[in-house]
Amino acid sequence: MNLSFDLDELFQWMKKLGYSFEIPNLEFDALYHHMLGDKKTINGEITFVLLKQIGEPVLLKLSKSNLSEAFNWLTDLCRGGEE
Repeated sequence: MNLSFDLDELFQWMKKLGYSFEIPNLEFDALYHHMLGDKKTINGEITFVLLKQIGEPVLLKLSKSNLSEAFNWLTDLCRGGEE
């Protein structure tokens, strides 16, 4: 996904503001299994509703590999991204 900002910088800025990024000890496969039960999942495709801008939602279908990559990135950042 193309972002107009650096996600790592945003994360560090939010941490400096005092936001907590502690996440429970989850396994991806267990989380993925629960996501498959979401009402927006159709034919095994997990769909997120995101905002392109205020009042403009978009549907984004993500593969298991994309979700796993994002999960691993976020997990690593939250557990080891202390600065």
